[in-house]
Amino acid sequence: MIELKSAGEIAALREAGRLVARALAEIRTAAVVGVSLRELDEVAAGVIAGPINTVAEVVNDPQLRARGMLADHWDERIGRNVLGPGVIPVLSETPGTIRNAGSSRPGQHNDEVYGELLGRSADELETLRKEGVL
Repeated sequence: MIELKSAGEIAALREAGRLVARALAEIRTAAVVGVSLRELDEVAAGVIAGPINTVAEVVNDPQLRARGMLADHWDERIGRNVLGPGVIPVLSETPGTIRNAGSSRPGQHNDEVYGELLGRSADELETLRKEGVL
């Protein structure tokens, strides 16, 4: 810990902090400008990096489709299939499946989970609802 003895020392430390912050901002700006003017291969040499795809690029990528990384999911909120992420990783003996896009309403399966899986009674569930827990 640094012990500051005078207002002059405090002011000098604050000014040094401002200079460091300004220098870091300039370095960040130079890095962004420098990177944006170069090709990805040139910038990423030796760095694990890749482009960031738009949604349109992802859903139209033939490699992602061929690998099963995109799959139809039934969405009961809108009554049709929607495109979403597939099961990753794809395992040869247990490839996995997608049943739906997820619950259409928060808490939709509370009775099933708390009642059947966790053994809570209907009275306990009603008490939890009244207390705002469920």
